[in-house]
Amino acid sequence: GDEFLTSVPAIDAIIGDEGLYNETYRAEAEAAISACENATTKEDIIATVKNVSPAIEALSANVAAYAAYVAEVQTVEDFFADSNLAGDSVDYITDYLQDETEPGEYYPNGGAIYIKENTPLTTEEILAETENVKRWFQAAIKYGLVPGSDCTNMLINPGFDNGKDGWTLGSGCNPAFSWGVVEVFGSSHGFVDIYQVVEEVPAGIYSISVQAFERPAANGSYDGTEEPKVFLYMNDFETSVQNIVTDALPEDQAVDRENCLLSNDYMFTSSDGSISGYVPNGMEGASIAFAAGRYYQKCYGIVGEDGVMKIGLTSHGVVPHWVLWDDFKLIYEGQNEEAISAILESTIANVNEYMNNHSGEMNALAINNLGEALGNAEEAIGEDYDTMYAALTALNAAQAAAREHVTAYAALTNAQMLMDEAAAIYTETASIEALEAYAATSAKLEDVDNMTTEEIIALTEECN
Repeated sequence: GDEFLTSVPAIDAIIGDEGLYNETYRAEAEAAISACENATTKEDIIATVKNVSPAIEALSANVAAYAAYVAEVQTVEDFFADSNLAGDSVDYITDYLQDETEPGEYYPNGGAIYIKENTPLTTEEILAETENVKRWFQAAIKYGLVPGSDCTNMLINPGFDNGKDGWTLGSGCNPAFSWGVVEVFGSSHGFVDIYQVVEEVPAGIYSISVQAFERPAANGSYDGTEEPKVFLYMNDFETSVQNIVTDALPEDQAVDRENCLLSNDYMFTSSDGSISGYVPNGMEGASIAFAAGRYYQKCYGIVGEDGVMKIGLTSHGVVPHWVLWDDFKLIYEGQNEEAISAILESTIANVNEYMNNHSGEMNALAINNLGEALGNAEEAIGEDYDTMYAALTALNAAQAAAREHVTAYAALTNAQMLMDEAAAIYTETASIEALEAYAATSAKLEDVDNMTTEEIIALTEECN
């Protein structure tokens, strides 16, 4: 028995200087060890030895469970030390944190102070209580929101400290995680398609922010005017990730390893000389830039009555050159006219820019549909919340439809070109049926300006 006991961890070492535990587990461990020490016969030694390890393991598990509980309580206390959340759900958990009440109807196991001072719970009970704290915390975040509330805790792993945990990667998206940032280098990592879906979110306006940039080409091959490929989004609302030159750091402000990495960053200068400064050229440089507060941007979005929020980054199936990001942050903006007016005005500006850049890639029907939604949105500015909300959702839907249309229209243009080239080559040898089919399809193409996106997709298949 004595030889076996030399391999058993000391109880004080298991508990540590400040470890919490239910006294029953310590008493059972001490009793098992004492019985083993006092055993004199072979039979007694065998009988008592087999009880020691389970008792020690049970004590260790209880100590670990209490440590997890204390850590969770501390996390919640730290959050509410600087929070403006309010409401019944908030009162319930904040009272719990400060309450020395013994077990009762309101808090079945007592308040947090009572539990930590008296440690009355078994391992299973303290683990369950930890889950209760997490659940109450999430309820307080979701149902205690006031405009300006930080509800980043609704997200899992928003800072990517645990790699991709909590995030869903779309097919073809294989980002790299290093230096505390996330990278997609197109030729190695494919598309950008990473997101989370949060459910049971109170309806209203939210903003999602992230530190991110997109470099559209190799150094020396971009000027900052390139069309963006990557977008930050919430549900149907999105904004383009900023070009890497947007937050170029002027040379006279550069402090090595404080806001840039001089040994590796690239000195960008625009062709007209209006922009000049250091931009990251690797993941370490990006992490330093982010730590210095560079490259912040946000996207406003609306969560409807279904309570579903999808946030993330996407390149809409296009392979970008180089994109880096880190640290998502979620803020509740409320349901007020000022907030939705700001979102509507921003969306109108984005749609106007989109129409200016892509009107030549859309047919007359698509231009008219988007223009009508844009006009209605412009007229809604300054109206009540519901009117602006309806105009905003309609404009967002129209822009999404326009993007789908541009892709379909480009595919049709390419299919028509290939069809015409084939006709020019094979006219003299083609069958009558083939020539008639070509003529029929060509006739349909004359009416392309009045076709819906679905009709354009069908006609593209016919051309092919």
